[in-house]
Amino acid sequence: MSLILLSSCKKDEEAATLPTTTPTPEVPTTFGQMSLRVDHKFGNQAYTLGAFYTNAAGEQISFNKTKYFINDVTLMTATGAPYEIAGTRHLVDLTDPASLTLNLENVPTGTYTSARFTIGLVDENLPTDMVAMSTEEQMYWADSQEFIFIRVEGYSPIVSNGQVKYILGGDEAPHVALNEPTVVFTQPLTITEEGAPELAFNLDMARLFNGAAGNVTIAATPVVQAPGANAVLVADNFASGFSFGSIVE
Repeated sequence: MSLILLSSCKKDEEAATLPTTTPTPEVPTTFGQMSLRVDHKFGNQAYTLGAFYTNAAGEQISFNKTKYFINDVTLMTATGAPYEIAGTRHLVDLTDPASLTLNLENVPTGTYTSARFTIGLVDENLPTDMVAMSTEEQMYWADSQEFIFIRVEGYSPIVSNGQVKYILGGDEAPHVALNEPTVVFTQPLTITEEGAPELAFNLDMARLFNGAAGNVTIAATPVVQAPGANAVLVADNFASGFSFGSIVE
């Protein structure tokens, strides 16, 4: 089975290259529901907090924290017509199994062939409680009043103090760590008024270190915890780890 992943970043300098021929979606009149689940792995292994893994550079690491925001889920038809599902702001936290599944309501009925979503949050038109929740979850920089998009922490024996931290954010050029991956399905997703299909994505955490944006070694970059070029590199790699998993009708 071939898996296709297209990834793009919301960067100001790329705005002029965005396609201008996206079909205008019809106004939906009927709606259904669905769930979106994320299955995490490290290469070909199941991804479990506390377990040890070896990255592409041969470095060992054990993760103790993995959190990230999924926002603005949009389903697309075969013609490319987009249907954004309102209110999809969700924090995935590997310590909370329930957070690995998003239950989505008011999904326009129809047949879809791909989905795109944003990894991260920007402080625009958000409910006031999002800042409080994000602060409590250590997903907000109070000093700069910015959301943290991705938080991955762990231990590696090759680091003198053992600490590995990738605390990623930043939505201002030139260091935009906000990503919008598109996952193409290998089978259609059909939403009806009666059904409740489950769409599953895979997320390969090994791509942190050898993703689409380039290679990252723990020895050279054990800690990233502020906006900048390294945050963009690791965030882009993280986004490239998403792929299609399955659809259960």
